Amino acid sequence: MKNKCEYIELCRFVGAIIILCHHSYTLMDRTIFLGGWAFVEFYFILTGYYTTSHFVKKMEKHKVEYDEMFFYVKSKIKKLYPYAVGGVLFSFLNVITKCSENDRGVASFSLIYNLLLLKGSDIANSSYTYDPPLWYITHLILFLPLIIILMVKNEKIYKYFLCWFIPIMLYSLCMDYMKKIAIWEGGIFQCFRGIAGLTVGSALFYMTRYYKEKDDFPKMLFRIASVIGFIGFIFITVFYINE
Repeated sequence: MKNKCEYIELCRFVGAIIILCHHSYTLMDRTIFLGGWAFVEFYFILTGYYTTSHFVKKMEKHKVEYDEMFFYVKSKIKKLYPYAVGGVLFSFLNVITKCSENDRGVASFSLIYNLLLLKGSDIANSSYTYDPPLWYITHLILFLPLIIILMVKNEKIYKYFLCWFIPIMLYSLCMDYMKKIAIWEGGIFQCFRGIAGLTVGSALFYMTRYYKEKDDFPKMLFRIASVIGFIGFIFITVFYINE
């Protein structure tokens, strides 16, 4: 597997299966992996980590221009969007075959909003939502470019302050508002969730890079910590109870 870590790819695969099972309510009542939403957090963090890694390596070689940032985000969307379209069309067919004759016009019109990924961002308000997890891709489009610009154009401020302060502030706001540490509401809180996850990924990259450069730091601790973290996500998905 060229330029890819088999362990991370395995974690991505397991996470994708869990998220798919979590969203099984499209076809039936949700009964398994009630906490599967936690793996959306996992994907945001992973995206933030590898995005930071990519641009830090670029900045060490040459000055990064805006067109490089644009094409990086574009490549991310090109990889994800076909899966999004497939999920939308599958959900649309499931709805259109079950809804009443009067609702079919609204269901068909709602398809446009969903294919444009507008429903997940709350910009559009249609009567039907197809594949709600699309908000993950929507928020990548909205916030990943902003985070990359901050990272590249204000490297020291982002590295030593923003990537630590932003997630702490947003997670604290979440806990203060909802009195829970792990649950996010919809709307603006989903925006906070996306930004927090991406910047946590950046912070993890800077931290691991710092310790990897220290010769006396045992490298095996990184793998142990990552395994413990992944088990933590699994624990939430299995034992979370929807109140």
